[in-house]
Amino acid sequence: MADLYLTADKTTVEPNESVFFTVTFTSPYEVILLFVRLHFGDGTWQDWQVGEVVTYWSVMATKSYPSEGIYGAYAECEYADPIDLVSYIIASNVVYITVKAKVPEFPVTPPTPVTPTPVRPEEPPTVVEPWEPEKPPEPITLPPPTEPPPIDWRPGPLPPDVVPPPRTRDTDIFTLRAFAAKWGDQVTRYALNVPLDSGEIVDDLEEPYRTLWSKLTAHKADLVFERKGIIYVAEIKPRLSRGAIGEAITAHELFKRLHKPKQETRAAVICLTAHPILVQTAGWLGVLVFVVEQVDTGQPAGLYRPLGRERK
Repeated sequence: MADLYLTADKTTVEPNESVFFTVTFTSPYEVILLFVRLHFGDGTWQDWQVGEVVTYWSVMATKSYPSEGIYGAYAECEYADPIDLVSYIIASNVVYITVKAKVPEFPVTPPTPVTPTPVRPEEPPTVVEPWEPEKPPEPITLPPPTEPPPIDWRPGPLPPDVVPPPRTRDTDIFTLRAFAAKWGDQVTRYALNVPLDSGEIVDDLEEPYRTLWSKLTAHKADLVFERKGIIYVAEIKPRLSRGAIGEAITAHELFKRLHKPKQETRAAVICLTAHPILVQTAGWLGVLVFVVEQVDTGQPAGLYRPLGRERK
């Protein structure tokens, strides 16, 4: 049985950067190679009319893609047995080419401060009698952290077709995969749906229901990944919001308390779009923001890092 192989000198390129493909045909006995076609994955192809008796045949082709995306290239050929003259059509493996532009990293420009309109102060309320609680509130004590479950680390890079945990919203899946397409090659390892505590322990439940309930009620981080030697505890939302910033801070603190990582860790939010004021607020609170598409003021996609904790 003859075989057809397709290889490329690179699988991740920038727009209009050339990719060199090599198509190789091999057969254990002599056959008549009639026709070879290379599909580039963007609706275009290149043909070779061969018509030779061969056991080995190879050809190279170059291609550039103007637009960002993922393109699946493959080859197909037709050959015939020289004895019985029966023709066969076979296809090669698929080579995926990821086309993406480099994403700059730069801080967001703080918005122009707005002078508040003076508001007439309200009259102070008249206090009839002092209010006191019936008894002082009891302090909240947290149970000591249990032995943390092992993190299901997966080796990088983060693939553009990453499969999120079940019951993940479609908008969050789209945001995660868009992030993977831009920054996935910088991720050295990652884990999804990482537990942040041991959940609720109900003594009245029997095993295995007690363990199952504790896993279902445990708080989890959407994505934890390592990039350039730093562990990021990230919340994934289509648009940056106050809730997303708060969840990222909470997840980061719980992650450090439970897993006690030895590496530097940072809180992060992954989003498609963001308002510049919330990006600056995240910076004040020490939260990094990965903006996949753009900021509302028109600033492009990028990693917006904290500028400092001082408020102006």
